[in-house]
Amino acid sequence: MKLSEITPDTSCPCSSGVLFSDCCGKFITTKQHPPTAESLMRSRYTAYAIGEIEYLTRTLPLMDRKKFDRAGAKIWSEQSEWLGLEVIEVKENSPVHATVEFKAKFKIGDEEHLHHEKSRFEKQMDRWFLIDGKILNE
Repeated sequence: MKLSEITPDTSCPCSSGVLFSDCCGKFITTKQHPPTAESLMRSRYTAYAIGEIEYLTRTLPLMDRKKFDRAGAKIWSEQSEWLGLEVIEVKENSPVHATVEFKAKFKIGDEEHLHHEKSRFEKQMDRWFLIDGKILNE
């Protein structure tokens, strides 16, 4: 699915059960920033699902943006059919540090995959950023 294919009644790809426009859409398509680490993580999943690679870049700290593999992210985004997101655990470690454990399901060709990760987030100047993530084995 591409951003241009989303209609007013499209459910958000992040599996929240809310309309895209009331969920991740307000962060991806406007200058509004996600208010929590979880909402940032959900909107990043949605950005992969709809191919919004520049949004993924903007949600990284400035010093990490040059290292981000935009081409690889674009290929993964386009070659995958995004099947859903499950948030396992959210921990707010302090007002400016949080971790979110999640499972993202996707399919490439006929093969289904599960990406299980625990990501660290940091709030800088009233805005959440993805710091890094650790892939977890099942």
